[in-house]
Amino acid sequence: MSNQIFIEPSNQTFAELMGNSAKYTVPRFQRDYSWEQEQWEDLWNDIIELNQEGSHYMGYVVLQQKDKYLYEIIDGQQRFVTLTMIILALMANLRKIINQGIDAENNKDRLQEIEKRFIGTKNLITLNVDSRLTLNRNNNSFFKGICANLEPSNPRVITKTNNLLRKAFKFFVSKINYAAGDEIARFIEFYTSSLIFTKIVVQNSLNAYKVFETLNARGVMLSTPDLIKNYIFSVVTKDDTVSDADLDDMDERWSMIVTQLGEQNFTDFVRYLYNSQFSHTTKKDLFKSIREQYSTPQKAGAYLKSLEMNAPLYASLLSPYEEWWNSVDSEYKKVTPYLEGLKLFAIQQPLVVLLAAYSKFTVSEFIQLAKYLFVLSVRYNIRHYTDFKNLEL
Repeated sequence: MSNQIFIEPSNQTFAELMGNSAKYTVPRFQRDYSWEQEQWEDLWNDIIELNQEGSHYMGYVVLQQKDKYLYEIIDGQQRFVTLTMIILALMANLRKIINQGIDAENNKDRLQEIEKRFIGTKNLITLNVDSRLTLNRNNNSFFKGICANLEPSNPRVITKTNNLLRKAFKFFVSKINYAAGDEIARFIEFYTSSLIFTKIVVQNSLNAYKVFETLNARGVMLSTPDLIKNYIFSVVTKDDTVSDADLDDMDERWSMIVTQLGEQNFTDFVRYLYNSQFSHTTKKDLFKSIREQYSTPQKAGAYLKSLEMNAPLYASLLSPYEEWWNSVDSEYKKVTPYLEGLKLFAIQQPLVVLLAAYSKFTVSEFIQLAKYLFVLSVRYNIRHYTDFKNLEL
C-alpha cells in the first residue's frame, strides 16, 4: 500500500461516510466556510428532486487518513458542512416537536440517535459535542455552538465566514417544517442514503496533490491552493512560536493573494514563480518541489512573503492595463503592447522569465526583454500553427 497514490476509490452515500465511527477534520489552515445562498438553494433543490431521481451524485471527496477512523478533508468540506447544517436544521425541527409534547419520548430517542449518527456525542458534564466533523480554527467554535444548542449564537461582532454558517442554518430551518418526528426520520434516512460521493483516500499530502492534478487534468477542478496553503502554514507553525494574531494576519494575506489571481491563475503563478527562482519543475512535480524547498518555518515564511510580493506583478503581467502599472515607474507602460500581444495569443511561457527579470533588470532592459520574448513567441507559435495547417492539407 505504501507505493499507492491512493486507496481504490469507492462510491459511498453520505450515510455510509458518516457511519462506522468515522470522524472528519478540516485541516487547520484550509479555507473557511464560504458557500452562500446560491449554493444552498442548488443543494436543497437537488435533495427535493430526489423523489423523482432516486439518487444524486455529489462528486469527489478527497480524504487523508490520519488514524483508523480519523480523516482530514482535503477536498469536500463545503459539501460536508452544508449537509451537516441540513441535519442540524432537521434536528431543530424535531426539538420543536418535542417541546410541543408530540410523541415526546419516541422523538427524544430519535433526536439522540440522529445526533449520535451524524453530529457526535455530548459530554455529560459540559454538554459540548464531541463532533464527527471538526472545522478549521476560524469556524470550529461557532459550528460546535450550533451543534450543541441547535441554534446559532448571536455575538455582537461576527466574522463573515461564521455569519455564513449562521445564515446557512437559518436558510435550511426556513425550508423545513415537519409536523411529526417519524417524517423527519424518514426524510433523513432517505436523503442521506441517496446522496452519493466518490471517496478517495490518500496516505499523505504529496499523494493528495497528485490526485488533485489527475482530477484537474480530467476537468474536475479541485482546490490546489488549499493544499499548498495547508502545507506552508503547517510548516510555519512547526515551532509553536507564531501567535494567533500573526496567524490571522498570514491568513488574511494569503486570501488576498488568491483573490487577486483566482484559483486557476494562482496554481499557474506558483509554478511560474518557482521556475523563475529555481530549476524547472513540472506541474506534476510542483508540490513535491515546494515541499523539498520550503521545509523549515523560516523558509516557509520567506516563501509566503515571496508569493505576496510577486502576486501583484504576475496579475499585472496577465492584465496589461492593471492599475498596478500606475504605481511603478511610468516608463513601464511601454511594455503594454507586448503584454497585450502575449495575452492575445494566450502565450504564458515568457511569464517565467519576466517574473525573474523584473527585480534584476532596469526598466529599459525589462521592456526590451518583453519585446524579444513577444517576437520570439509569436514567430514560434505561428510557425508551428503553419506546420500544423500544412499537415492538415
